[in-house]
Amino acid sequence: MWFNEFREEYYHLLVVAIDKRFRGTGAFRELITPFLQQSDAKGIPIILETHNQSILGIYQHFGFGICQEFAADNIDFKQYCMIRNPDMSNVKENQNEKEG
Repeated sequence: MWFNEFREEYYHLLVVAIDKRFRGTGAFRELITPFLQQSDAKGIPIILETHNQSILGIYQHFGFGICQEFAADNIDFKQYCMIRNPDMSNVKENQNEKEG
């Protein structure tokens, strides 16, 4: 697996699904924000894979970047491997507020 190259601790986001009725309502943001906050607070990156090119922009909006792509030779299939490194600036700001 591509993520075996990481020697550090990481969270692996396996499945996120939003019912079509709730798309565009902020449901994804509500679902993923606590996970992102925990990642930031603990300084642990998040990795994921998707084959759905149409949702890459959503993940990129939340700070994920493509780090590898795999394509099948004999079928029309591409897998995108993504990572989001923790945003430590929010953690430091919150610690400074608590200390001050």
